[in-house]
Amino acid sequence: KSIKVVIDDFQKKGLIGDEVSKVSGQLEDYHRSITLINDIEEYNKLLFDIAKRSIEEYAKYKQEIGLIDYSDMENGFLKLLEFEDVKSEISKTIKLVMVDEFQDTSKTQWLNFKPLIGNSLAQGSKNLVVGDIKQSIYRWRNSDWKILSDEIQEEFAQFSPKEESLNTNWRSKKNIVNFNNAVFCY
Repeated sequence: KSIKVVIDDFQKKGLIGDEVSKVSGQLEDYHRSITLINDIEEYNKLLFDIAKRSIEEYAKYKQEIGLIDYSDMENGFLKLLEFEDVKSEISKTIKLVMVDEFQDTSKTQWLNFKPLIGNSLAQGSKNLVVGDIKQSIYRWRNSDWKILSDEIQEEFAQFSPKEESLNTNWRSKKNIVNFNNAVFCY
């Protein structure tokens, strides 16, 4: 029963006075909000259960047909980097690392890039990462703009990484660039 029906019933029976009926609307709103919260919670549980089962089915499907996806490759490469002979071979082979849109690098990608960049720098090579933290748009897939803003400098401080800002934008009109810069100055 709704709260209002219960209150009206109690009032007819003389169990409660008029003062309670004055707050019955508020009680009804409260009951609806609690019901809504419970419904949302149940919906979220169902949604996460569907997502979990979908991920499990996708993993089984990949296994059945011998498929690996991009995440599998990232995580597989990370596991390969645990072997010294693999690291050694990579350091002989890869002399230069260049990454564009680095502001959208995920933690897993960073863990993959870091030893490649470190080996290359240790051999005296230069590397290039390009990115703009104001353009970081892939947080939904675990990208972290702080890798570009902080971690490169911290991780490779002994190599004195050089940060260079490009002051000319050839893709956007000046008013758009000025607006964007004003938003990000806060």
